[in-house]
Amino acid sequence: NKGKVFDLWHFPQLKNNLSISSQEKIIRFGDRNIELPALILVNENADVTQIMFEFYYSLPLKRHVDRLDNDQSYIWVDKCIQMNNSQQNNDGYCVEFRNKRSGISQISNVVRRDYSWRYLQSFFQEKNNFLVE
Repeated sequence: NKGKVFDLWHFPQLKNNLSISSQEKIIRFGDRNIELPALILVNENADVTQIMFEFYYSLPLKRHVDRLDNDQSYIWVDKCIQMNNSQQNNDGYCVEFRNKRSGISQISNVVRRDYSWRYLQSFFQEKNNFLVE
């Protein structure tokens, strides 16, 4: 059972804040790191429920994003060109925060960015208003 396997793994949580560095190609959750690119699935409480990576023979993360349930919120960090976002710097990395329940999506270039727990929590709540950082 997939759910039981995920229960054994304690995913890093956003409560430890989130820091993205495109130069180091990592995402930091407090003292834990994961490599870019990554797709981080979150619930309405901003708890990390799953993390997906792109491997040599795996589906691209964009295909995973396209296949997500309609109510699944996420944080996706990938090359801007993979996100098909012509307004961003195609040579660098971008981050997309998506709250599917409220319909809010925010995409921006990433060189180095820090996001507080308070900001992340407010973004993934079902309300349409969130803190600006």
